[in-house]
Amino acid sequence: WGRSSLSFAGNTEPTDMTENTAQPMVMAVMPAALFAKAAPTTKTLTEESEDNATMTLSPEEVILNRGKEFEVTLGLDQAADVWGILAAVDYDVNTLELLGYTCGDIFTETQFTAQNDLTAAPYKLLATLDEIGTTSANGNFVTLKFKVKENAEEKETTVSLSTLEVVGKEEAVSVNMGNDVRMAVDETVPVIEGIEDGKTYCPGQTFTVSDINLESVTVNGEVQTPVDGNYTVAADADGKCTIVAADKAGNSTTYTITPTHIWSESWITDENSHWH
Repeated sequence: WGRSSLSFAGNTEPTDMTENTAQPMVMAVMPAALFAKAAPTTKTLTEESEDNATMTLSPEEVILNRGKEFEVTLGLDQAADVWGILAAVDYDVNTLELLGYTCGDIFTETQFTAQNDLTAAPYKLLATLDEIGTTSANGNFVTLKFKVKENAEEKETTVSLSTLEVVGKEEAVSVNMGNDVRMAVDETVPVIEGIEDGKTYCPGQTFTVSDINLESVTVNGEVQTPVDGNYTVAADADGKCTIVAADKAGNSTTYTITPTHIWSESWITDENSHWH
């Protein structure tokens, strides 16, 4: 690639890239010789195909509170003979802060070059072999480390590949772009409805839990699967019922109730047609 190939979406200005060192967060200006070194002549990429390798992004989703850190790894899911890889990773700069990156097992640290400005998205990375040729690439290309900003809005966003160019010895290599990583900032606890904390209910009383990122609902420590959207209370050995609803960000709501029949002089029926 020459300078123009590092200028995405028709931008004619050279991309501000810097050479990676053993400490990715401390970078020096990349020597101009890297842009001038010989590169293979590339051809137009072909259509995406199931037979092609895919540059995957993992994990598939990340649900976190503000201030938490996470990593996104780019990797080839099958072997491909490559000389170099150019990737641009896009993310919401108002939600996420890019802390840095570490190279994977396809290229060495000295073969990596990255954009100097960690605050500008998409973030561009380039890795090439020292000499014209190819290596059988299979595995992790790079891992990016992010932090959810303290003032981030509670919402959904994505981390995605906006650009991917893979070059072999003499031509471009067709590599599919993997799915986006779903990322959500979640500070809201799950809501339990149909019962109230600390109250007494008949055995078999049902309740519902609502949370867009619900992870699990446990009743007395055991995960319960809803039936028609409803969960059911059950007494433990002490006659109590502890319900914990947790979401994927770690937010949780805990209720402790007493499942038993209560008899009184004033007979009433509850929603389950039980008399009290």
